Amino acid sequence: MRKVSFYTLSIILTGCSLFEGPEGKTSLLDISDELAGQNCPNSGIKILSGIDSNENGILDNNEVTSTKYVCSGQNGTTGNDGVNSLISTEEISVGNICSNGGIQVNSGRDINRNEILDDSEIEITKYICNGLDGMVDKQIRLTLPGNISFDGSQVITEGQNNLYKFNIDDFAGIDSVIYTIWTSVPDAGNSNSIELFNITDNIGIADSQITATSNSTPTLYQSSNIINGFPHKEITLGLKFKGTNPGQVVNATGGYLYLYRK
Repeated sequence: MRKVSFYTLSIILTGCSLFEGPEGKTSLLDISDELAGQNCPNSGIKILSGIDSNENGILDNNEVTSTKYVCSGQNGTTGNDGVNSLISTEEISVGNICSNGGIQVNSGRDINRNEILDDSEIEITKYICNGLDGMVDKQIRLTLPGNISFDGSQVITEGQNNLYKFNIDDFAGIDSVIYTIWTSVPDAGNSNSIELFNITDNIGIADSQITATSNSTPTLYQSSNIINGFPHKEITLGLKFKGTNPGQVVNATGGYLYLYRK
């Protein structure tokens, strides 16, 4: 009886650069029996291949980019069975065939019936190449809008004005972080301090305070490099506003957190 095994093979290549980018996508194979029919009159092997786009380790239907068949030979006369189809795979390194390495798939008939695909039995060779390594972003911009108009002495942002599940350690290779925001202080003699605020621990982010002086025209302000002020854990990140004169309006909008790599 013909024996066919199911293989799922993968190669993960990591880019080589000053800062390591996300891993390249993985190539997957799904090898199964193919019943006798239109694709293989005498049955055979069906080979599905593709890139694991959702990184779940399974070649899903929507990830299949190639379908190949290795068909068994016809049964011999006088009752002798036809020979089995076999398949072998091996990793291939970076080169002309696959610029990011990949998998070589060999197939053929087991002429000597030793259940091993010998070199002399290889009839078809196909290549499945890995995807490109992830690119490195030099600048990442996160919205932290601070859309607010208040007339109190102090306000801490809530809801959609905050950045949830923020962890500075999720951004490999970051060497500087700044915050920018547009603000106006219409009343003379008033001012507005804006500070990035760790709502999870109820504490400000060190050195993040911006002071906006009296100005009826919205003005863009930015912090210094505050990368060292973030805790190394997941937090809810918001803003704390504080006006000098309670009862006088302060406006702020269009805030962004910029994370930079060299």
